[in-house]
Amino acid sequence: MNRPTRVLAQPLIRRHNLATALRIIWEIQEITRTQLAEAMGLSKPAITRIVGDLVQAGYVHETEVRPSSGRGRPSLYLGLRSRQHYFIGIDYRLDRLAIQARDFDGTLLHDHHYPIMNRASADQIIERLATYVRAVADEIGFMPSGIGVSIPASVTSDRAGIKSSSFEVLHNTPFASLLQKAVGPDCPTILLGDVAACAAIANWREIAPSTQGQLVHIQIGIGAGLGHASAEHPFGPPAPPINRFGHLPLERGGRQCKCGAYGCLNAVAGFDALTRYAAPTGLAVGDSSDAINDYCAALLDLHLAGNNDATVAIATAADWLGRGAAALINLVNPTSITLGGYPLALGDAFLVPFLAAIEPFAPGSDALYTATRLEDDASVFGAVLLGMNEVLSNPLGAVARGGAQ
Repeated sequence: MNRPTRVLAQPLIRRHNLATALRIIWEIQEITRTQLAEAMGLSKPAITRIVGDLVQAGYVHETEVRPSSGRGRPSLYLGLRSRQHYFIGIDYRLDRLAIQARDFDGTLLHDHHYPIMNRASADQIIERLATYVRAVADEIGFMPSGIGVSIPASVTSDRAGIKSSSFEVLHNTPFASLLQKAVGPDCPTILLGDVAACAAIANWREIAPSTQGQLVHIQIGIGAGLGHASAEHPFGPPAPPINRFGHLPLERGGRQCKCGAYGCLNAVAGFDALTRYAAPTGLAVGDSSDAINDYCAALLDLHLAGNNDATVAIATAADWLGRGAAALINLVNPTSITLGGYPLALGDAFLVPFLAAIEPFAPGSDALYTATRLEDDASVFGAVLLGMNEVLSNPLGAVARGGAQ
């Protein structure tokens, strides 16, 4: 009776071991077979089989590294093979469409911003994105091994469909399967993530992959979103720590939010609120593909030139967001907080009053704020990591789909 169970379990054990080994090599970058065996608690013959599979699949190679003194025998280290597999990340927001392609070791192979498509139909959006993916694949020479999409949306638990989105035409769509079909038969698995969730994944990898803490990311533009990553969930938990973060009630009797309630975080700290506060400056939002950043740059210039209306507008939006962040800190108790969206374009003019607003409600929490070098590209890099995680979880699956070249 036990024999069938052992037969069925063997492929699962192999997949688990391959995924664990590849993830360790990906995290550490260079490691010996002996070190890998110790990390996994496996015998050297078992590691030999695992490494052989990963080498054959094109993920890993061995390189000689000589001692720094130049004396003694060189050691053989396992490392990731470059340009054998790469991954595409799509960051599609109301104000931005960016696509990156990165190698397994994070090397940037493609980075481009495209015209936004806010008036397009669902079919037009799918076909345009598919065209861009095929163009990137043609540029690099072969199809990616994984694709991630960062989008302002509530996605299904399998990260394949959209339940609701800031793009109303995408409500209740099997987005991943539609995009895969449009790209073509060689398209790899496509995974979706909310913009804030993708940014949290990327920022976590930048600042805290070896710690046991938890990071929350606040993404704010037209609306507000919340992402979360930790040692337990480096690619994000199944659900954010607080649902509907953008609808935290902050101002009694405040302006009505699109959700129908009054005084929500979105209504008092979102980009629309910032432009309302800055109305006395006379600035108007343009219609370029980078309209939000262009507006913030102009508003910041006015602030730096001593325009009090600009200063008050920035400080007011920052104060409201700081109050929302303080509530979040008290509820979730994170070890790090990162920001994304329009605040990054305003720099210290926003950050200083934002942190000052947190202090009265969560004393000492200003130290939690962390800036990463990714800045507002965190969400597109997080999308790349989503695509990469599909391969890290099932290395031979990508090869079976034709991912390795």
